[in-house]
Amino acid sequence: MSFEGLDLSQATKDWEYLKEVGENPNSAEWKEEKRDKKENIVIYSREHEDEAKKLLEFRGDAEIDAKIENIVEIFNDPEQRVCWDNTMEEFSHLWKNDDGFIVNYSRTKPFLGGLIASRDFIAILKFKPTEKGHWISAGSSTKQVPVDEKKGVTRGWCFPAGWYMEPIGENKTKIYYLIRTDLKGALPLWAVNKGSFAAIAMFFTSIRDEVKKRYSK
Repeated sequence: MSFEGLDLSQATKDWEYLKEVGENPNSAEWKEEKRDKKENIVIYSREHEDEAKKLLEFRGDAEIDAKIENIVEIFNDPEQRVCWDNTMEEFSHLWKNDDGFIVNYSRTKPFLGGLIASRDFIAILKFKPTEKGHWISAGSSTKQVPVDEKKGVTRGWCFPAGWYMEPIGENKTKIYYLIRTDLKGALPLWAVNKGSFAAIAMFFTSIRDEVKKRYSK
């Protein structure tokens, strides 16, 4: 598979988009959807007036008891992703360069007791720090990379999504996790929304568990 001539401009736009989200978390557009006091996770949503306006954009906010460098190290380890991320069945970097651009393949586990079957995604993303040392991983689905669909797996479409991470203490990092996904298939919107809530919660639980496993003394 050749990766020559890839247009990486959308990934840069996505990175700037996540930067705007992370630097303006209190924007009035965001509506609080769920606050889990036990797990210390807050989920927000907002609407978009585009071709997929029925699909809400979701943002999960949580604090992780770890240095930002440790979390970056975890995210930069694709071979171990399925070992700790309970939302993932398969995950790999198909290509990457020294400028932080990555072609990513991911396949999710079924959600909601199998109501949402496994989906896979091919995305181009950019994983780089800002001038302030805040890390952003941002990208969206692409049709530039021809990966065959797998039997029994629906190919989904991911709008600009990713993570914005900033240190808020010596051993604490704030993460804003953004997703807006067209899961395709015949799914009611309530199932898509509930699946998004579940994915956000599972992601934060997974990264916290991995942090404890790797870095707790």
